[in-house]
Amino acid sequence: MMEGNGKDGVDANGEAPAPNLPESGLTSLASQSPLQFKWTFWYDGPAKVKNTQTWGQNVRVVTTFDTLEKMWCVVNNVIMPSQLEPNSSFLLFKEGIKPEWEDPKNADGGRWILNLTKSEHKKLDDYYIRSVLFIVGDNFSPDCSDDLSGLVLKVRHGRKDNFLALWTQTSSDVDLVKRIGREWKAHLNLSFFIDFELNKESMAQAHGKKDKQQYATV
Repeated sequence: MMEGNGKDGVDANGEAPAPNLPESGLTSLASQSPLQFKWTFWYDGPAKVKNTQTWGQNVRVVTTFDTLEKMWCVVNNVIMPSQLEPNSSFLLFKEGIKPEWEDPKNADGGRWILNLTKSEHKKLDDYYIRSVLFIVGDNFSPDCSDDLSGLVLKVRHGRKDNFLALWTQTSSDVDLVKRIGREWKAHLNLSFFIDFELNKESMAQAHGKKDKQQYATV
């Protein structure tokens, strides 16, 4: 659930507040099912002004968790992706890695992109939940799991497709990158191709570069 504290669910700065999680639910659970990695859940709300210069100002940390039980507390206490306002994002990254291209762990990596049309609401929710469980549950091959940075879900404004993006820490090992893409694709039972984008290319395009180099497709 997300609650606003101003007009149209935004605060005095024109930003939507991060989801509120029940503290008792996060602290009273026994750590019976520890995860291999700690994960931080972030929320990027629909600020009135959003660009490459102000992006970091809009992102809020919701919580960090390290057990399966705490993960379910997060999943069960935030709205489904299809209910997000346009231009909002859920971001789930390993603790210590910021959900941005410039982070040292992401600078040489990239992301597998899964685009979904506006009409595919059920698929958006389903693919998101299944991806979270697959990633956090450490179901990738060991070397693939180690190379993951996180997952981004973006609900876009207007007619642009919504998307899921699976971020990796490397792009130089093409075989590893493709195996990550294939394992994610197989888990979601996708019958179409998905593309991998270099973070350096995405950053350059955000700053005015028009051409984007195609790196890998599975």
